[in-house]
Amino acid sequence: MWRSALAAMFVVCLSLPVRAEEKALDAEAVTKLVAQLGSTDAVVREAAAEQLSKGGSEVIAPLVAAADSTDLEVISRCVGVLAELRNREDAELKAAATEALQKLVDGRNRSASRRAKLVLQPPVRAAQLTTRNRVQVHRANNQTDITAEENGKKYEITEKASGEITVKTTEPDAKGMPQTKEFSGKNAADLKAKAPEAHALYEKYEKYTKAIKGGANLNINFGAIPAAGPFQIQAQVGNLVDGRRAALELQKHRETVQKTIDKLKALTEKKDLKAEELKPILDELEAANQSLDEAAKKLNP
Repeated sequence: MWRSALAAMFVVCLSLPVRAEEKALDAEAVTKLVAQLGSTDAVVREAAAEQLSKGGSEVIAPLVAAADSTDLEVISRCVGVLAELRNREDAELKAAATEALQKLVDGRNRSASRRAKLVLQPPVRAAQLTTRNRVQVHRANNQTDITAEENGKKYEITEKASGEITVKTTEPDAKGMPQTKEFSGKNAADLKAKAPEAHALYEKYEKYTKAIKGGANLNINFGAIPAAGPFQIQAQVGNLVDGRRAALELQKHRETVQKTIDKLKALTEKKDLKAEELKPILDELEAANQSLDEAAKKLNP
């Protein structure tokens, strides 16, 4: 008999409808909750935001409308709830919330636009930035020393006057501990034969030395490695050096112009000044002015 009772209960259970995991909020409830986002009671505001974040697509339009407000608390709450909805697993809800946030970004309310934009395009934190990248080149006594740091790796390259090349690499291992290796060759060809990877590093960073001549230093720092490749970076370095040279040339011509002006002033103090004495100085001034223009064009082509 008890078996018959169990069977009957099982049949009844199967016939009962399955309860939905989440019940959609009706329009009246949504309106009430959205209004509570501007309550003077923080507990009420928090409870309303939590309830709305558990809702579905029915809360999105009212939230967008409410976000067009002068109350920063209401704006922040509306954007926050939309951000919560955007993080839900429901693909359709996620898409609808994203579209709503974009609508706020494009809207006229600047406060809502800024906050929605931070959700869709969050700022990159310092920890997310690529490790500082830099290249330093030092040349003296016919020896070139290159130090490069890129994505947490450090490379030290020395090329002596004899042609001998040493490459030292420091890279983190699987546990994040720095591991240093050193390679050397009598020249570039010897290094390539002994250690192809070290030679590839030498070729990569040796390009920077072409931007300087004689005994000089070159420092290039990147907060985060730019999208440009090595050749584009090299072009930027070349432009930097060319700009420096043009600036020095410009200063030189300015000094020449000033000296010519000083000569002209000295002549004007003469009582028996003759026209023929002025002509060479005026010619000199005109030539200096032309050189000054040419140097300026190099700086601002």
